[in-house]
Amino acid sequence: MAAHLQRLLVVGMVLAVVAFPLLYKVEQERRYRNLHVVEDGVLLRSGQLNPEGFERIVREQGIGTVISLRDSKDDAEEFQNQFEDDICRAAGVRYYRFPSLNWGAADGSMPLMANVRRFLALMDDPTVPKPVLIHCFAGIHRTGTHVAGYRVERQGWSNREAWEEMQSMGTPRTKYEPDLLKLVFALTPHPVGGPAPKR
Repeated sequence: MAAHLQRLLVVGMVLAVVAFPLLYKVEQERRYRNLHVVEDGVLLRSGQLNPEGFERIVREQGIGTVISLRDSKDDAEEFQNQFEDDICRAAGVRYYRFPSLNWGAADGSMPLMANVRRFLALMDDPTVPKPVLIHCFAGIHRTGTHVAGYRVERQGWSNREAWEEMQSMGTPRTKYEPDLLKLVFALTPHPVGGPAPKR
């Protein structure tokens, strides 16, 4: 009987050693969904954080501006992430909410490019407090497209490098992939420190 209990204890300890890091990772991902530093002290990206995680990141990272790419509303016609605006207002953090725009349209245009241009203009504006946190729901497609714009047109990355980073952030296959690819490759690379492309 003692040997049986000893085996159960060993199995329980092994399970705890394996399970704890996994459970910790799941909890961190839930709280700090897809959070990454794009440029230290300048730009961070994420998915939708829960209220506690959002408040903590704003405080700990000294976020000066938040850009939400989410404009979904609930049944009461409130923004689903209204708590962000409230937290930012209380903390003296600037808050922008961009409208949802399509990646591609039937006429071949890229409506989302207007948001990318607006985002880059805010990043260029010296009066916009940094660092900036930009996010959508998952922190993958919409956020990835805006960050690709920053990488290519402000940091001198190639379109291919920006696309590969976008995929590495967990971009799942989607019916919008051709539109995303078209948009990322429509960005205009320029040398770091060179003039920003005129639009």
